[in-house]
Amino acid sequence: MKISVFLGFQGGDWLRHDTPDGPTTIRDGQVYEDNIHIADLLDPLGFDALFQVEHHGSPYHMTSNPLAILYYMAGRTERLEMGTCVVVLPWNNPLRVAEELSVLDNMLRGRRIYVGVGRGSSPSEYRYLGIDQNEASERFKEGVDILRLALREENFSYEGTHFHVSDATTRPRPWSATLGQNLYGALVSKSSLEPVAEMGLDLMCTGGTSVATMTENCEIFNNARARVGLGPTRPIIAAPGYCATSHEAAMEVAERAFGGYIEGSRRHYGFDDPQQFAGIKGYQQYAPGGGGDPRGSSPRQDYIRSGIFGTPEQCIEKILMYAEVTGTDHIVMLHSIAGMSVQETESSLRLFSTEVLPVVRSAAAEVVSAG
Repeated sequence: MKISVFLGFQGGDWLRHDTPDGPTTIRDGQVYEDNIHIADLLDPLGFDALFQVEHHGSPYHMTSNPLAILYYMAGRTERLEMGTCVVVLPWNNPLRVAEELSVLDNMLRGRRIYVGVGRGSSPSEYRYLGIDQNEASERFKEGVDILRLALREENFSYEGTHFHVSDATTRPRPWSATLGQNLYGALVSKSSLEPVAEMGLDLMCTGGTSVATMTENCEIFNNARARVGLGPTRPIIAAPGYCATSHEAAMEVAERAFGGYIEGSRRHYGFDDPQQFAGIKGYQQYAPGGGGDPRGSSPRQDYIRSGIFGTPEQCIEKILMYAEVTGTDHIVMLHSIAGMSVQETESSLRLFSTEVLPVVRSAAAEVVSAG
């Protein structure tokens, strides 16, 4: 069982809609200093990987280039693996993404990269970048094709609707022969599960759905893979997490910080205003009459219930439950978001590393041995 961490890099004004007295004034540079401080703890504390996300134009996650952060941390660590959750392919030239992944792979010299990709949902980010969201699904499919070819083939050409590559070789070549073999599609909506599974991607569950929805999504995804002759995937599960010496202390942070986070996420993605998705190809499920927020009618409650919150014993129980019902062998916990202090985040990670990590890894090893 791998336990990794995703850091928020959220602007100090992110909670401006949730606090009656307005935002806490924290400069963006301080946000970066705080998150890098936490990132520096992950290697010595024994966590497996650092994951980062791509977002643009808001304080939601101020990480416009997640690979740049991973480059930086590659040089500050010796053992830590790296992951993306996710790179949004329609917002990028996929050949450039392949180059950047290959550079990171050479920096890591054998440490693994978990490549999570997505198509993005937020209309505001598509507008910010000047990209037609109606093209998102096609750009995503072509981006996956090109990314695979660029990382696997010494030389290739590709002719698509949106991307054209002629006689290209990505340099540097990847350090690892397996880079690009396992790409993870980060999914929330059910309508995307089957087409992405049939593309041969593995599954990364993000977005804060309930445990029941997540379990159902994993089953739908693996059934779709089976129909095209592929074996089941072990999904990477992204979930919020906070470990404390008492249940009450953990849940106070969960309600205060993570409850505010998921409500703000609804605003960021436009799920609180479904009219934004009206007429956008491939996003009909978010538009009026299409079902709305893919996380259901109670996203705050479901998100908190899905989280790995509580005492060390409760965190262990939740992780082993996820392994049983979804088949996961890798959980990525969201830490360090607006509404949490650096001290709170560090305290949680230190307690988790001493009381939770050894137990869940031992339990996972016993399952593998028994199998």
